[in-house]
Amino acid sequence: MNTAGVCYDWDMYNRFARDNVIPSTMRKRTNLVSLLLGLVALALVAGACGSSSDQGSAAQGPAAPAAPAVSTAPVISQQLRVPEQPLVALWSAWDILKDDFIDKKTLNPQALTKATTEAVYAQAGEPLEEGAAAGPRAKPPKEVPKELTLLWDQWASLYENHDPSRQLDDTKLGQEAIRAFVKALQDPHTEYVVPEQYPTWSQDFYGNYGGIGANVYSRGGKTILTPMPGSPAAEAGIKAGDTLLAVEGESVDGWSLDYVVYRVRGKKGTEVALTVLHLGADQPVTVRARRDTITLESVFWNMTNDQLAYLNITFFYENTPNAVKAALREIASRGAKGVVLDLRNNPGGFLRATVDVASQFLDKRLVVYEIDSNGKRTDWESDNEGLAHDLPLVVLVNQFSASGSEVLSGALQDYGHAKLVGVTTFGKGSVNLFRPLPDGGGLYYTTARWYTPYGRQIEGKGLAPDLQVIGTTGGLEGDTQLDRALELLRLEAGAAVPAP
Repeated sequence: MNTAGVCYDWDMYNRFARDNVIPSTMRKRTNLVSLLLGLVALALVAGACGSSSDQGSAAQGPAAPAAPAVSTAPVISQQLRVPEQPLVALWSAWDILKDDFIDKKTLNPQALTKATTEAVYAQAGEPLEEGAAAGPRAKPPKEVPKELTLLWDQWASLYENHDPSRQLDDTKLGQEAIRAFVKALQDPHTEYVVPEQYPTWSQDFYGNYGGIGANVYSRGGKTILTPMPGSPAAEAGIKAGDTLLAVEGESVDGWSLDYVVYRVRGKKGTEVALTVLHLGADQPVTVRARRDTITLESVFWNMTNDQLAYLNITFFYENTPNAVKAALREIASRGAKGVVLDLRNNPGGFLRATVDVASQFLDKRLVVYEIDSNGKRTDWESDNEGLAHDLPLVVLVNQFSASGSEVLSGALQDYGHAKLVGVTTFGKGSVNLFRPLPDGGGLYYTTARWYTPYGRQIEGKGLAPDLQVIGTTGGLEGDTQLDRALELLRLEAGAAVPAP
């Protein structure tokens, strides 16, 4: 669960969004801490969801200047070329995890050092002898946590003893170290975000950014664009299904989606040159798109002929609550007798936004509570100013409804305010924080578990629907889950709503 609402779950992303765009995941909105709930997306518009091309893998294109907080120039210890700077982010991550990580029993320095050392030596192509002597000549810098002195020793030994004819890549080795260190925690919701991915993470939770308004996909080894209606991308001549070949004349071959997003986004009013190949065309063309402030839409609605409203929330951005309020006002003005709330494929978002949306359907009461690693409980309550407290409500969920969408669904189900229709939800019951690191990257980690108002903890289990419907969701066969939800809503709303 994220402060903002979405838990960035790499496994879920890889299953659900490798070839699709999913809308991309604080108690306080600061540049130091972001409490997250769900999943993230990776689009030029939204930072196209899901996750990234690989668990924490760096972009393979040119390194993005992520404005690291600390100089990346190597520091030499005692006349030996043992760079200290590449490990500064790891030392910072350890301090963060010691204070806030949910499962402190996994913070075993010996086990973490072993896993990290093995990964770094493998990355460097150097042999690691079992029980290799520690304690090289390079003295540990003062920044090294005392628990991780052995890790520093092994790092220094690598530099002191490697074949001098081969140049070691300090940056790659440092990133491999922290990636392996975090992976060894075996927490599915804790990730190291490399500097190339940080801009996407830091922008995508708020519902707007400077860009051209095009979703980006990876399909068949190609980077595919789809412009949003009326966006700068559409106005520049980009069409759905265009293959992106180059940005400002640089080929995108080998670039991750994160890096593509990073290069295409920018300050409002500036231009970016994109070389694209239109569907069916033989020759590429280069178009120039003027960047603007792109607002990510997460709320869509419609009405049936028998005055039932369909309200779809795809993500809990910072701007989602206001969009929900606007939609509910319109729905009420049209005399709606009930609402089907579609949370399928919603990976979460801001926790504050999730609670504010819950306030539209629940009067003042507990929506969710969390318990951190120190046993401290924090309650999140709805207010009493909602627009749909009395409207009959049915909620659609599926296996990709995660985190924030599970918070909302769980509260509505606990209080008997709505029945859930569909299949068991994803099961992300963790609260996550996103903290920047000195290397320009970030640490996304689990800091607490959240519970429904009646004390249910859903991590790894999900929420079971009141009415299970395993069916299609569109296409020629129709949407059987939505059809059943509407049938149930008609019953809930009573005889005043005749079937069409």
